[in-house]
Amino acid sequence: MAHGADLAAMIHSPQPIPFRSEQGRSVRLETAEALVSSESPFYPRRADLKTMRAETVCAVDASAEMLSRVDLSESQREETSLYSSTSLSHGQTQKDIDDILVNLEESLQFSKADRNQLLMRKLHPLFGLKALTNAAESFVAQHTGVRGENATFGDTALAGYEALLASSWDLEESRTEHSLCLGTNCGGLYSLFALESYCAERFPKVSTLRESSAAAVLLLSSTPSEWRLLELSREKPEGTFDHVFSSSVYNEEAKEKFLSDWGNSNSKCHSSFDSWGSFGAASVQFSIISALSTSQENSKPQRVLIVEEDLYSQRCFIVLERTS
Repeated sequence: MAHGADLAAMIHSPQPIPFRSEQGRSVRLETAEALVSSESPFYPRRADLKTMRAETVCAVDASAEMLSRVDLSESQREETSLYSSTSLSHGQTQKDIDDILVNLEESLQFSKADRNQLLMRKLHPLFGLKALTNAAESFVAQHTGVRGENATFGDTALAGYEALLASSWDLEESRTEHSLCLGTNCGGLYSLFALESYCAERFPKVSTLRESSAAAVLLLSSTPSEWRLLELSREKPEGTFDHVFSSSVYNEEAKEKFLSDWGNSNSKCHSSFDSWGSFGAASVQFSIISALSTSQENSKPQRVLIVEEDLYSQRCFIVLERTS
């Protein structure tokens, strides 16, 4: 399926905290978080931080900065659509449940009335917001004034493809002139459970997996720009490509397979694995941003392929073309 949306993109370049390890039954998961400086002019309000995960803070900050750069009016922002892909926050949910159980045990020595009062004091009334799958989309809308069509998709790399497809269709059908495509990945405990099953079936000898918690945002526009989103497909596209990118690789073996499958004399392959690991639900957005950044070094027209694969072996392909 061909598409003709023009692209602008950005990601913060905060330094990730060092990778930390979580040990599962058969694998070790190394994770890192991209952090935003509190000195940023787009940093969320202190009251909101209580209900934001780290990648949600990144999403709000990146989206606000993106829109400030293109200088959209208030009415244009209200018509801008917003589509996001986001990983599930089972780790945060488990932490909240553990906190409730600890506080409940401590309160058992008190009367029923005092017990309820104690629990209410110790639990933040909005703690459940951290576990919502649409939290990033909601906070971005609140902080940027984006009020157009919106939706949050699933929790794997394929969800980023669906979000990008929705954004591009909005422009194809002239429903809006601008569309934000947001990707966030929270990682952690949920990923450890999911990836153990993934490796047991596909890479039984693998012991170390790597991913990062972060956010990336794309702005698709009907206004002509240097890059065009040329094709989105679930089938391998025809032709040759100057560069091939992937940000959904979780381990060394999968990276080597990606390089073997796509590397040739015509294409340079790029994987986020060595520096960041996988970006999960934000993989599509990160690969596109990496492609635009890397290809800026060469001024000739180029064709770039994005290849992402989720935990269920479902693949998607995105073709970008440099127009000048």
